[in-house]
Amino acid sequence: QFTDEKIKDASCGYYHTGLVTQSGKVFTFGENDNGKLGLGEDSDDTYHVPQPVFLVDVAERICCGNTCTAVMTSSGGLYMCGDGQRGQLGFAPNTLTKCVYTLTKVPCPR
Repeated sequence: QFTDEKIKDASCGYYHTGLVTQSGKVFTFGENDNGKLGLGEDSDDTYHVPQPVFLVDVAERICCGNTCTAVMTSSGGLYMCGDGQRGQLGFAPNTLTKCVYTLTKVPCPR
């Protein structure tokens, strides 16, 4: 539960906020437009309290943009969600017009 967690990192975007706890969990709240909260749903609902966001890795940092959210993990991974119509999520060109509703790993070149 969020009330038992200490905050390690926080970021504010356009009508949304993201938090990373000391234990590496991710919480988001605010406007969910285009899936930028990473809650797995296509809705424009607004959440007034922090919501847990599923992530398969341990989060280290979070950055909230205008229409998207980025999470860096302890293993060096980058996960993104939100509106990718301008390529800001870092996925292949065939996904540029799609919204990503869950934190999804970005394939980084080696």
